[in-house]
Amino acid sequence: MNYGYVKVAAAVPRVKVADCKFNASEIEKEIIIADGKGVQIIAFPELCITGYTCGDLFAQQLLLEEAEMGLIQILNNTRQMDIISILGMPVALNGVLLNAAVVIQKGRVLGVVPKTYLPNYKEFYEKRWFTSACDVAENSVRLCGQIIPMGRDLLFETADTTFGVEICEDLWAPIPPSSTLALQGAEILFNLSADNEGIGKHNYLRSLISQQSARCIAGYVFSSCGFGESTTDVVFAGMVAPEQVADWYQLGDLFVSASTSETQGLTYIEALAAGVPALCRADPCLAGVIRNGENGWQYRDEAEFQARLSEFLAQPHHRERLASCARVSAEEFSAQRFAERVEAVYEEQIARRAGADVCREVSA
Repeated sequence: MNYGYVKVAAAVPRVKVADCKFNASEIEKEIIIADGKGVQIIAFPELCITGYTCGDLFAQQLLLEEAEMGLIQILNNTRQMDIISILGMPVALNGVLLNAAVVIQKGRVLGVVPKTYLPNYKEFYEKRWFTSACDVAENSVRLCGQIIPMGRDLLFETADTTFGVEICEDLWAPIPPSSTLALQGAEILFNLSADNEGIGKHNYLRSLISQQSARCIAGYVFSSCGFGESTTDVVFAGMVAPEQVADWYQLGDLFVSASTSETQGLTYIEALAAGVPALCRADPCLAGVIRNGENGWQYRDEAEFQARLSEFLAQPHHRERLASCARVSAEEFSAQRFAERVEAVYEEQIARRAGADVCREVSA
């Protein structure tokens, strides 16, 4: 059971500018990993199949054909999976080019969402190649041999949720498309982005995302380009550097997991190290990791899950104690303690070997 949760992911795959075959293979790897972990919907960066920084190569028919072949490759190699993937690519339509998000599942294209607001200032000049969704009257497009629904107001429904998609600059607009999508029923909003680094921009962007999520009363999943994009003018870092992972954990009060496939994943220990207590499904591999009432709880069924969560929410004065204990307990799994344990195993074996050698000498 998922207890009402929807497992989503934001991926930042390796990319080579204009190498669609390579990029499609890297995207496939991330989809396969996510599907194996029970992820239901995964979002990738803006224009991830071609790379965002192709520049005037977007005007080349060869690149557009290779992008569609890359999408076909992904469709063919993931058609046995239930996971929904949201990919970025250029889509040609009646003589114009759209910067689009393509939603796929089980070998089919479910819909195409074109970008509404095209940045055309400072280091961005997207209007040189792309046309806004506002300037397109069509509501369908031919892609991979299919006639696909297309529009900035598309909603996608699953058995568990309804979601919508917008692209990068759309979020920065006075009234983002996601606001309309939320009013129409979207519970999760996905943003395929190519946000570059800038002094102070990361904190501003994080604030922008959290505010939009709050206004829309919806989850907001953001994926941005990373290393491999051209850095002639700007730097793309995927937005979350490894040293900032703890900052993101600390945005929450409680780490909750209903997964039965993670086993002893690092996510539990990362959360504890960030001072975030954990509420997770009971599993023998977590013995000694999640200690009930000390650094979190393990639950066995839905009733216990609800009881523990209610207990945590009703007693905010206990959170500081749990957070402190979480940090201390995580030290048991630090690199230093791991090295000490490995060293102890070697020392024990050396001592045992030395004892055995002495016994052989005495017998001789």
